[in-house]
Amino acid sequence: MLARNSSIDWAQALLAVLFYGSLFYRTIRQNRKNRPVVLGVLFIVMVMGLGVAAGLSNHLLQLVIGTASVLLALAILFFVFQDVVRWFRSRSPSNSSPNSETRDSI
Repeated sequence: MLARNSSIDWAQALLAVLFYGSLFYRTIRQNRKNRPVVLGVLFIVMVMGLGVAAGLSNHLLQLVIGTASVLLALAILFFVFQDVVRWFRSRSPSNSSPNSETRDSI
């Protein structure tokens, strides 16, 4: 097995983080009002974080990145739950519609 210089690995990792970070930042900034796109980008970041954490040999760093990815997953689930609740509330019939009869008008 060939020995690799660890500085090359760090440089590649730094370039990947900068490239994907700027790509995700631009995507979120351009689609700020489109919640499914933003949540999809955050989901991809979470999956990439879990993949990085699985490949690490340093257990402390693996624990930190894995915990951050799990917390991001919980935040994504919370935001999806908010969207579902908002969707259900907008679909329910409103009690304050002008055509509905009230008890006083009968």
